[in-house]
Amino acid sequence: MHGRTTASMFRTNNQFEGWNTRMHKLMECEHPSLWKFFDKLKLEEANVRIHVIQAGVSQQPPSQQQRYAEYNQRLLHLLEHAHADLDRQINSIAHNIKL
Repeated sequence: MHGRTTASMFRTNNQFEGWNTRMHKLMECEHPSLWKFFDKLKLEEANVRIHVIQAGVSQQPPSQQQRYAEYNQRLLHLLEHAHADLDRQINSIAHNIKL
């Protein structure tokens, strides 16, 4: 987790949860027919192709929400400038966690 944080990589599977939610909304029902599933999957493929093309022409991806960007900056700062006292370091990291 430390390496993923310092390398500014994803630390959770939120992007996959987002995709799952998107697919669920796209299907419009719990158990679509096979043909409806294929039709909706084609729509999703078209959307993914658009994102790939945009990435290929160096178009910036959507920016991160401000609160997450600030959280990431605070967490990275705590890792790069660790407290000498382990208890204080853990408390500082825990202070940034919201349940």
